[in-house]
Amino acid sequence: MVYVIVREEIVNGKLKKLTLLIGDKEQLNNFIYEELNKFYKEGGSFSKRKETEDRLYEVWELRKSTGEIIELRFYVFGNEDTDVIEMVS
Repeated sequence: MVYVIVREEIVNGKLKKLTLLIGDKEQLNNFIYEELNKFYKEGGSFSKRKETEDRLYEVWELRKSTGEIIELRFYVFGNEDTDVIEMVS
């Protein structure tokens, strides 16, 4: 089982950071938890929003103590039947 997760960090409506992670389901869930935990330790708050877009796994709206809002979008590709992910550059 192989999954690919794409993490988009959007600040003020603009893409600030794009992260690509390849791994199993447990690794992906740990990655999301660690991202949210880092933000929470910095004094921020967050809420989970649901979207209906295809392939969208989770959307989190993060609020910094300064009032800045960051949106994290996690897209997942792959499933239990996927054994190989091929990357071409």
